[in-house]
Amino acid sequence: MFVMAENSVNFTNMNLTHVINDIVTTLANWETAGLNEAQTRQVIVLRLFSALGYNIWNPFEVIAERNSGGGAGGYIPDFTMRLDDKDCFIVEVKTLGKEFSNNDRTQAVNYVNSMGLRWAILTNGKQWLFFDNKQEGVATDRLVMTIDLTTSYAADHLEKLLAPAVWRSSQANQTVWEVVQFLKLESKLRQIMQRGFTRDRDGLEMAIELKLPPDERQLAESHFEELYQRILSVQQVVSSTSPVPTTVASAPRETSFSVPVAFSGPMVVKSQTEILQLLREKIEMVSQANPTHRFDIAATLNDVEIKANSWRNTFTGIAEVFVSLGREQEIQGHIFDSPEKEEDGYQYRQLSNGKYLRVDWSAKTYRRYINKWLKKLQVPLKVLALTYKDETYYLPSPVSTSVASPSRDAKETASPSVTSSKPAVVKSQTEILQLLREKIEQVTETFSSPSRESRFTEVKLDGVEIKAKSWPDILTGLAETFIGLGRMVEIQNHIFISDSPEKRESGYRYRQLSNDKYLRIDWSAGGLIRHINKWLRKLQLPLKVLAVTYRDETYYLPSPISTSVASPSRDAKETASPSVTSSKPAVVKSQTEILQLLREKIEMVSQNTSAYGFDITAKLNGVEIRTNTWRNVFTGIAETFIGLGREKEIQKYIFDSAEQKKGLAYRQLSNGKYLLVNFSANDHQKHINRCLKILQLSPEILAVTYRGETYCLPM
Repeated sequence: MFVMAENSVNFTNMNLTHVINDIVTTLANWETAGLNEAQTRQVIVLRLFSALGYNIWNPFEVIAERNSGGGAGGYIPDFTMRLDDKDCFIVEVKTLGKEFSNNDRTQAVNYVNSMGLRWAILTNGKQWLFFDNKQEGVATDRLVMTIDLTTSYAADHLEKLLAPAVWRSSQANQTVWEVVQFLKLESKLRQIMQRGFTRDRDGLEMAIELKLPPDERQLAESHFEELYQRILSVQQVVSSTSPVPTTVASAPRETSFSVPVAFSGPMVVKSQTEILQLLREKIEMVSQANPTHRFDIAATLNDVEIKANSWRNTFTGIAEVFVSLGREQEIQGHIFDSPEKEEDGYQYRQLSNGKYLRVDWSAKTYRRYINKWLKKLQVPLKVLALTYKDETYYLPSPVSTSVASPSRDAKETASPSVTSSKPAVVKSQTEILQLLREKIEQVTETFSSPSRESRFTEVKLDGVEIKAKSWPDILTGLAETFIGLGRMVEIQNHIFISDSPEKRESGYRYRQLSNDKYLRIDWSAGGLIRHINKWLRKLQLPLKVLAVTYRDETYYLPSPISTSVASPSRDAKETASPSVTSSKPAVVKSQTEILQLLREKIEMVSQNTSAYGFDITAKLNGVEIRTNTWRNVFTGIAETFIGLGREKEIQKYIFDSAEQKKGLAYRQLSNGKYLLVNFSANDHQKHINRCLKILQLSPEILAVTYRGETYCLPM
């Protein structure tokens, strides 16, 4: 299994880094001169492989133009890399800067096909394309990774994928595949973190929870510390002067920071007409200086069309108005003296005064900032109309919208609050149900919009259908019920008492309640269900009184099975999933009885625990068993040890509380304890292998098929 190096901050081969920097600074001249294919091999490809640690002078290690064995019509890649008497991968080189054709891609794949290898690399010196021949489809479908030599992480990525130490391993092909998945996930998270998440541990946890699909989320959780170190802990530098980076550094996508608008010093502008005229000029000037490939928005100012093409350009234009008016201090939280002093990964626009404006926001966030800034300029309401995705937004809007600090994007910070009322004196179950119905429907109506579709097929309370569109609506309605009952103290961990959620930890989303406090609502569907389940129990309502049909499944809450909920600082997705029915330790001795118990426990866990997808299929002793994930198999095996009264043999995985190691994922077992399940697929495989050996089961009695490969355990 691929594991990142501990404290992996400066693990890139410094010689490789130096070579890449040297190559990159010369690329522009070489492209102008027009290097041919042989020259590209000589001055780029062989230099890089030498820096990686290959002996390029050994013709039996770096093999040039070896025929695959087909005679005159055989396949002849530029290089075949061979280590320890084993062919590793091929490299096909094209002219520097050449645009790759489908024929080029097919050629690279044909080479590894003819040689029985898995990995092919196609490069023009600048771009390095990695093809995995194990993937299905045409050549383009087998392209799994592209590395640009001029980007920030080229040295790191090339070393992780091509270093001789990697390819000398007996599991090299699988290791490279796992590295590719990790690096793609890291790249994706870097982009996600630019969209309003705070540059800290909480922000990264929130990005993983809210933005990744289940399979990627599991990988991210199992490698969280490595991702944290690589994405957030290394301060890197952005060069804004040279056309290409002279150091391997983290540069935003807009490394040139766009063309700054000419600066002529603060203007004395007082009247509303003059401000509107200045606003038009600056937005149009910025849009002209920064053309886009597509026009995301259309705009009118004071009912007259203006030339604006994107949220970013409109936002930058308004910032230029503040600069021109000498009122830059009013938006100082968004403007910086130098992007090099800011945290890695943000994007900036250089302003006419030489300073830098952060511009890596979502359309929704741009809209809120623009709304706030126009109010600061005291222009008329709805003077600016921006049409985006067939909807028109009139700014500044008459409704007050609180905007988060530049370090984050709290999407629902200060949304319209539900009508407040004095605490009601409600005692009977019937009255509580009536109040709950009213509050959920009131919340749904308050936060509803014509374009907002319901996520639910049907919601029933005590057998009667009610109006609710989303899990946050139900949670907010429940919170309002506690307020109406004067019992807010029972859910105080979820309600923040500050006047503004901006004073709370960044990166979260909130709903404003009728008592002017704020409810955090940015949980996953599973997290929201667990909170709702817990709160309904606090109200002592009948079991299954609330029935919600969501994604073709009906959830009956509160459930008869106790479900504990993680603290508001995190959402350990499976911190106590439905436990398997507990029983006294069984007296089981024979292998046949153990196998029978194992089958029952795995199937029971899989049935009681919903899965996002069927990652695996499994057979026990040659007979298919009903299971769907590595996690469920592992939990079922743990339940088998409990059933055998042998829990102590796997005590390293079991904890008295899900809080003993915070931030990890657990499953609650039938004995009330917690099983740590925060592992990758490969780690689960290893732990399952170990547990089956402890049970002294026959070798390869469990066959698990995962991503087209079958693993026979115990090995």
